[in-house]
Amino acid sequence: MRGHLSGATLPPDSFLRLAPGIAISSPELAFAQMAETLTDAQLLALGMELCGSFACDPLGPAHDPARYGLPPLTSQGRMLWFLSHARGLRGRERARRVAALVAPNAWSPREAMLAALLLPPAQEGGFPLAPLTLNVRVFQAGAPMTRPSRVPDILLEGTGVGLNYDGHDHLALASLESAAMAAACDPGSAERQHVVQRLRAQIRERYVDDRRRDRDLTSQGLAILPVTAEDLRGPAGLELLLCQLVSCAERGTGRRDGWARAMLEDPTLQAARARVLKELQLWYSRSPRAANT
Repeated sequence: MRGHLSGATLPPDSFLRLAPGIAISSPELAFAQMAETLTDAQLLALGMELCGSFACDPLGPAHDPARYGLPPLTSQGRMLWFLSHARGLRGRERARRVAALVAPNAWSPREAMLAALLLPPAQEGGFPLAPLTLNVRVFQAGAPMTRPSRVPDILLEGTGVGLNYDGHDHLALASLESAAMAAACDPGSAERQHVVQRLRAQIRERYVDDRRRDRDLTSQGLAILPVTAEDLRGPAGLELLLCQLVSCAERGTGRRDGWARAMLEDPTLQAARARVLKELQLWYSRSPRAANT
């Protein structure tokens, strides 16, 4: 049996039944419905989340931690199939256009945000240097690496260049700060001192592994640029990151990319990228989630 919503004819399984008489929209239908209120950039971020392995808190994405390691709720193929078979659904064509841009397998909100800044056409505020691959495992039999494989966040296919996002508390410095303050308030506590020492050792271990990761990937011919939250706070940081990305991609391909350079220098495209960055900042900071502004 096909479903109906506001005059639309929907494919089977458009609703998920939670209990007798209670049903919610499927991920594919929810994506299509959100096309009525979100900007293209925000809708793309939602699609990346639905096809990724993380979930943000819907009421407080900026303040409540995301959940990681989850199975994807849907796939790009399923979304496109649904949108091609739905009839009379408002926002359907916008949703189809944006769903075609979704890159699967994002592991975190910031990975999805970075990809959403690159994937759209240039005139729509993106910076499409190359197709993106997210979280692909890099390994080579017999290669000198400190681990059997590494997983860069984002790779630009055919360029040998990628991005790794380092979050605010990637090294857990806030935990060390809290433990050190607790130890200072209780100087005779061996247990609190042990906590400080354990956290310090963990931070050092993580730092060393990060540097070895960078070295492993470089030894495989990849240039992976680290990205921080500060790089995405405003247009200037984003533009510098894109300029460095283009420079690395040119070295990787051995030729100057005049089209990419033109995208960097075009003030109209710069303004479009600044708009998309702001829209994505709103998407990940407002409560409830950002709608069209």
